[in-house]
Amino acid sequence: NGWLDTYCCESMNHCFAAKEEEICVGFSILIDKKEGEAEFRVAVSPDFIGSGYGRKIINNTLTLGFEVYKYKIISLIVRKNNPYAIKLYQRHDFKLYGETTENIQGQCIEFFKMKIDNEHFVMGEN
Repeated sequence: NGWLDTYCCESMNHCFAAKEEEICVGFSILIDKKEGEAEFRVAVSPDFIGSGYGRKIINNTLTLGFEVYKYKIISLIVRKNNPYAIKLYQRHDFKLYGETTENIQGQCIEFFKMKIDNEHFVMGEN
């Protein structure tokens, strides 16, 4: 009942696994929205949080999104109570543009909306 179950079966979405040797350390998804836009989701295995994998996964996924799939805008939602993730996204030049409340497994969760456009994305280690 998570992101992979929800989004990976859609033919226009792009799912990526991040592996270190044979261990899956995380994954990301680019969810195809309207023409030229995608929504981004990323998850890092709890054992690997803080080890730099999130930064690498974000950078690699954005590079694919803008350079290979030619998206003009990539957006995401991030929990308001996750300052570490918010700061990480801001280091990749994502900008806040709104707020939303989503029902996640029966709970109302507050999120910030963030986005980046292809003109502001700079490939490299952020």
